[in-house]
Amino acid sequence: LVSGMSFSTTTGVLSGTISVANPTSSGIISYRIVARDGRNEIGTSRQFTLALADWAQPTVTVPRAQQLTRGQPIEIVPTVTNVIGSKSFVLQIYGYNQNSGSYFWNMAGQTGAPTLPVGLSFDATTGTISGTPTTATGNSNASAYRVVMNEIRDGQTISVQSNQMVFTYADWVLPAISIDQT
Repeated sequence: LVSGMSFSTTTGVLSGTISVANPTSSGIISYRIVARDGRNEIGTSRQFTLALADWAQPTVTVPRAQQLTRGQPIEIVPTVTNVIGSKSFVLQIYGYNQNSGSYFWNMAGQTGAPTLPVGLSFDATTGTISGTPTTATGNSNASAYRVVMNEIRDGQTISVQSNQMVFTYADWVLPAISIDQT
């Protein structure tokens, strides 16, 4: 049987929840159920076919560009769809890794990896980037960010990456000043 399914020899019921995304290359599974009497002789048999559809693939998206203004709080919450299991998030940062001396996608917190701009933090439970930038410039070693969502669905881990997001930076927002010249 396909993982997650069971068959009761007492009641003849085939039941369960399929726990693999595509158990065969075609998605078609054929079964033959045979009924036997008390002497183990075949009374009848029947063949049937199950056509399986793949799960809807989960997705995660973030804004493609996000302006950060020094001193202004920000919250970037990823949009997720088709999630039915439990989920967690990881932040990836594209940039210069000081340990390896090269540019590539780094996991946030990895030794030598670039970081989020000063004042921002990442929540691995929600995938949210939030905080108040304290400088008008970003991390010179980082050029792009993406959120990776890991969903646990029936014992399997499905990992999907968001689109890339870049930050643009602005200095303090100055209050408007008007001068009465009368």
